[in-house]
Amino acid sequence: MQNKNSVPRKRYMIVVTLFFSLAVAYMGRVIVSVLAANEGFLHDMGIAGQPVKVGLLMTSFLIAYGLSNFVLSPLGNKWGPRKGILIAMILCGVSMILGGVATVLGFVIVSRILLGISNGLHYPLQNVFVKNWFPSNERGRANSVWVIGQSVAPAIAMPLFTY
Repeated sequence: MQNKNSVPRKRYMIVVTLFFSLAVAYMGRVIVSVLAANEGFLHDMGIAGQPVKVGLLMTSFLIAYGLSNFVLSPLGNKWGPRKGILIAMILCGVSMILGGVATVLGFVIVSRILLGISNGLHYPLQNVFVKNWFPSNERGRANSVWVIGQSVAPAIAMPLFTY
């Protein structure tokens, strides 16, 4: 049997975990902005001076994100938030590895699509965690903690990735 203090402690660990998982997901999201301005990357991918192809990198993520957020959220609910977030994070990791080793534009686009799918699953499932673990009078505070991850990540990622 859990004592009175163990549940609140566990709840706050969940919020901290959600914060870091969202921060990592957002770091993957913003890297394309740095890459779009990196001449070496643009030349290596053969897209220097081709803004349409650079835009395709960003658009492929956004389309996959929007569709998966709408279409795959019910699937995430069927799996449950724990398994759904795990799948989203694994898919996010695979997409980042694939993007990191990509030598042609097509693989980078595939990695961006996978990242969009994983991020589309991620956000709604985090709300389910908060709904399941926090009483209604504490959900606003809990949501505000993990949502800060989407602001902290770009602030850390931009200087880190441009260096």
